[in-house]
Amino acid sequence: MPVINTLIFDLGGVLYDIDVNRTTDAFRSLNISNLEQMHQSLVTENVYNNLETGSISPSEFRDAVRKYSMTQLTDDQIDDAWNALLVGFPEQRVSLLLRLKQNYQIMLLSNTNQIHFENYTSRFQQQYVLHFESLFHRPFYSYRMGFRKPDPEIFRLLISQTGIEPGSAVFIDDLAENVEAARSTGLNAIHLCETSDVCALFDDGRLKEELI
Repeated sequence: MPVINTLIFDLGGVLYDIDVNRTTDAFRSLNISNLEQMHQSLVTENVYNNLETGSISPSEFRDAVRKYSMTQLTDDQIDDAWNALLVGFPEQRVSLLLRLKQNYQIMLLSNTNQIHFENYTSRFQQQYVLHFESLFHRPFYSYRMGFRKPDPEIFRLLISQTGIEPGSAVFIDDLAENVEAARSTGLNAIHLCETSDVCALFDDGRLKEELI
């Protein structure tokens, strides 16, 4: 059995609760008549992907939303709808990470974008009076790295930038394709099923041995 000294967490769907339907509903409430067409255009033109890899700026993203929705939505209206999917960071998971930091090197690897990042880090600070990034020894964000999961290159970059031994690390994600990509780079990986809470993977500040 390998000696595990590093844990790498996904954010949305693992540590942070999200609900994509809330963003869909929020945009619908703005009376966008071609909502499905707008979404499809943003997918087809790689707007979502480019935002999450930092290839376009938040301003360019907002302009794309206005273009494909054929509206004159304000920046705040777009940001509020876009951020609606961010539900929150449950207290038990904050406590879990603080305990785990005593036994492991803790990292974050998240597909995220600047608009979401600024929102959830600000809200976290207000709720817990604690800096979001203090939960991790090293946080990594797709919009700063230029790649997003499941591209194996994002895992290779994390490995090279941190110098970790892949066999001594465990990556935890809620999407099977991301788990498989992590494994292709030598990392151990756990697929967190939709019905599971990440806290159930640990016992007394340690990853359960049977999971490795």
